Amino acid sequence: MAAHRRHAARWRRVRLLVPAAVVSLSTTFGACESAPRTLAPSSPAGPISGSLAARTARLGRGVSRENENLRLLTQLPGYGGQYYDGDGNLNVYVVDPTRSAKAIELFTPILKAHRRGGRGHLIVRPGLYDIGQLQDWFHRVMAGASRIPELVWVGVDQAHNRLELAIDKARESQGRSNVARLLSATGIPSQAVIVDATKPIESLVRVEPTPRRSRRSSVLPMDTLADSLGSLFKNPMGGILISYQDSASDSTFYCTLGIAVTDYATGVTGFLTASHCSYTEGALDGVQFYQPNSNFMVPLGPEYLDPASMTGTGLPACPYLTEMDNDECRWSDVDMIAPISSYYTINLGLIARTTFPAAGPGGVGSLAIDSANPNFVITDDCWEDTTYLQVGDTVQKVGATSGWTSGPITMLGVSAKESNGTWLIFQDMAAMGVKDGDSGAPVFVLLGGNSVDYYGQLWGITDDTIADYSDCGSFIDDVGDNTPWPYVPLFIYYPGESPI
Repeated sequence: MAAHRRHAARWRRVRLLVPAAVVSLSTTFGACESAPRTLAPSSPAGPISGSLAARTARLGRGVSRENENLRLLTQLPGYGGQYYDGDGNLNVYVVDPTRSAKAIELFTPILKAHRRGGRGHLIVRPGLYDIGQLQDWFHRVMAGASRIPELVWVGVDQAHNRLELAIDKARESQGRSNVARLLSATGIPSQAVIVDATKPIESLVRVEPTPRRSRRSSVLPMDTLADSLGSLFKNPMGGILISYQDSASDSTFYCTLGIAVTDYATGVTGFLTASHCSYTEGALDGVQFYQPNSNFMVPLGPEYLDPASMTGTGLPACPYLTEMDNDECRWSDVDMIAPISSYYTINLGLIARTTFPAAGPGGVGSLAIDSANPNFVITDDCWEDTTYLQVGDTVQKVGATSGWTSGPITMLGVSAKESNGTWLIFQDMAAMGVKDGDSGAPVFVLLGGNSVDYYGQLWGITDDTIADYSDCGSFIDDVGDNTPWPYVPLFIYYPGESPI
């Protein structure tokens, strides 16, 4: 990639700003109360052994998820993955059918404690590969990904007990040949791999001609509550429209504002958005953001933090990509806007709530703010949460263009290649409606009422139907201080606490 994208940005710890306490969760089998949370996150459950440890020593949330899979494999030899189907049933793959009773014993409490509503059953399915094999093969493919230029993303497909690779459909024939050669060279059985042809992943920036300013001054008193996601907000919050200008093309680029965070190293508070919603991804470039556009002449704030990509040379080595000297990777596509102009009042731990969600996966929701119920309140987040989401769980998002939408998770922990060639490590995918302009949108899980569990940030779309987002632990790995476990990159604000 171009040298200017190898800017050595300073990495910092970040605080999520959350204004409310933990709520009780309603589950399939009745109500249960979540465990009290502390300001410091728990360490991963148990050690990682063998070659996986060396390859994943620098990861936080992603390793924790892989580590949990290996812990389950230790308790249930032959464990091959899990997922929730459309009826809320927990499906568990087991290689050895004689261990079905053990699977029922181990996973029944997990099903009972799970946050999904409705009734569900435990279904034990015969698997061919255990989760340790699948994760090891995933790492082998990523280590040799440079041999497959057509590769779009790769991940462990827990719903089918396979490794899944997606290749560019415009180069499908050559891609399949390259995949076959890599599988043979790395000893991965071809029958363990699903190869799909797909479109390259696209970022979700909306580009329009720069609007002409009104003759009237745009610096006018504003209501504390705007009426739509595209309105001007005196008190900005996650989910609303933001933009920046490119004078060379006389264009305005629109994205979505993420949640409020504080840089723990400096005490500066601002908002997240997507890194590609700036002039140069992976470098500080002086871009000024507006809300909703430059017709309002007071900027929201400048780009403050945009972590540099990792590469095989110069910067810290890109995990898994040891053979990819010319490739770059990040844990996330995340950027921070700060300091925020004094004209604005920052809403801590809030996401805009609209009048109604999309009717189903792939649909578009309302853009109108619900005046009687104007926001979601973050009361938990993916770092503090010890209950991992699984394939089939439903996530929500509020984006400035498609509004409030939701859909089931289809893949977890994939490595995905952005349109600029940068690999994003440990990303998640969900079948929910998104449109251009939604990049930066908060992704979350409903807990009941207005309370939500914040899970990450939207950045792309795969094959026109699947939304790509960064788990919040992944982008904290990006903007944190990159030290091994144990470290504390997230701090949660409880009632009565103030930003640092």
